[in-house]
Amino acid sequence: MPRQVWILRFLTAQTGLLFGTAAGCSQMPALSPGASAQEPRRTIQGADTPFAAARLSSVSLPSVSSSGYELTILHVYIPLESERAMERVWQRLREDVVGGEAQLRLRRNGLRVGIGHDQWWSDVKETIDGIEGRIVNFGEPLRAPAGYPLGLELDRQPHDQTLFYVDEAGGLHGDSWEATRNSLRVIHVPAATEPGRIQVFVAPAVSRDTGELAWARDGPRYTQEPKRIHRVFQAAEFSVTLSAGEFLLIAPSEHAELPGLLGWAFLTTERERIRYHSYIFMRPQPMSAERVE
Repeated sequence: MPRQVWILRFLTAQTGLLFGTAAGCSQMPALSPGASAQEPRRTIQGADTPFAAARLSSVSLPSVSSSGYELTILHVYIPLESERAMERVWQRLREDVVGGEAQLRLRRNGLRVGIGHDQWWSDVKETIDGIEGRIVNFGEPLRAPAGYPLGLELDRQPHDQTLFYVDEAGGLHGDSWEATRNSLRVIHVPAATEPGRIQVFVAPAVSRDTGELAWARDGPRYTQEPKRIHRVFQAAEFSVTLSAGEFLLIAPSEHAELPGLLGWAFLTTERERIRYHSYIFMRPQPMSAERVE
């Protein structure tokens, strides 16, 4: 049976963060978690762990031979003028998880990544809740079989844009994109040489509707969905390996202030004349094949 890419969509209220189609797929079946969006929150004091507040989704996925994963995401908007306070969060994370050259490449593209552990979450939570004007959103966990790409869409509506990225040699490249949406492509697989750990692949991507429709499977039904074309920015892709109790943070680097650079375009936004930086916490957890079915 050919590999199918399943789409998990969840639109958080008023944030513009959409968990949607996987990059690299021309056929886009819609698969909804079936839960209503939650209002944006100003505090995360109620969460005992990074993602405890989100209850299990009722999504039903096709039977697969390998185990699947449940991905929970916490999206925090920090006003640019208050971002210095987030350095206390980075002090509780490890940033050497992607290697020196890859870390430099990511930061040049406006991205900063780190891995934290539950044991430090109370400090992370306290820091975030102490920042005036922060906006916190979390929603239903997303389920997917191992190796199936998820596209975490960051735009509510398509828009014209010019994007720039820095390659491994330090060269700057750019191109204009009409009527596109930005997303993060995320794939989870078992770590090949480290049993019990999860390898996570992340890459920025843009997608555009072709104006055509294709038949797509939505559980037991078939529906027509828009076809899309995708472009993945390999210059800013990375992978990390997570152990039990660990989570991944993706945020803007110091170079994200350059308009059009990937970090600026994907991880910053303006709302009511206030510039925000996005801090996206991800925590995948394994599920048995029985729970994925």
